[in-house]
Amino acid sequence: MFRSFSYIIFSIILILNIAGCNKFIIKKKEELVTSVKIEEQTKSWEQSPLFEYDIYTMIGEEGRIGFIYDDDEVSKFYPDKTQKYMWHIWDEDEKLEGEVEIYATHEDEEESIYMLSSTLTSYKYRVDKPDTIIHKIPSGMSLPKSGMWRFDVFIGQDKSQPYASIYVKVHEMT
Repeated sequence: MFRSFSYIIFSIILILNIAGCNKFIIKKKEELVTSVKIEEQTKSWEQSPLFEYDIYTMIGEEGRIGFIYDDDEVSKFYPDKTQKYMWHIWDEDEKLEGEVEIYATHEDEEESIYMLSSTLTSYKYRVDKPDTIIHKIPSGMSLPKSGMWRFDVFIGQDKSQPYASIYVKVHEMT
């Protein structure tokens, strides 16, 4: 009798111990994931690099994504000033298809604003490499306030991870 009672007590203590450890591990994992997300959001709020393509200066990731942007007074972003920009998305063997959606997020905000959407198949051009396609998307964009902004570009049905992100600065009106 005493022996079976001891097994029951030991089993209960063991189960509670395992449950407590699992709860601790899950909580630590959630804290780690949250801190990584916060770190990812705050680590690179610097303007994306400029690069040359054809006769244009662009901002973004060379050979992958960008839009015509010269960082001069004409093409700079200013609060509530709509400008025209031509997006370029490069890919190989037409592997990118479907809808492209672009959202913008201010560095001090959590919510994104919808910027534009387009079908990638509408504006395809072959470039100098025989297996490379460039998708061009004309746009008119305006951002509501000054500071750093991140454009998140989503392609296709998967909205869990952006295809690419581009950071721009919205300048104060002078």
